[in-house]
Amino acid sequence: MNKLLIFLVLTLSATSSWGKTVKCYMAGSNGIDQVIIASPKGLSNLDAISEELKSRYTEHQPTVQKLGGIVEFECVGFNDSFSSDIANTRFAELQY
Repeated sequence: MNKLLIFLVLTLSATSSWGKTVKCYMAGSNGIDQVIIASPKGLSNLDAISEELKSRYTEHQPTVQKLGGIVEFECVGFNDSFSSDIANTRFAELQY
């Protein structure tokens, strides 16, 4: 019983340190776009998450090579809708 309790405490404390789960849409100057799902550790504010992820992907060389310069970037809560139809379509395609 004590081992189970320790396991649960460790598991719950580890999972509570993860941030809010979001989905982000990015479109590049090369005409390619993509949707990502992320839960940045230690961040729960949507604006902070959006800025952090935009910074990461703007400087991520494989993403820059694939997309070109990022011309559109939007993060929303995982269960929320994007502001553009194309972003919502891309996320729906990701689900299948």
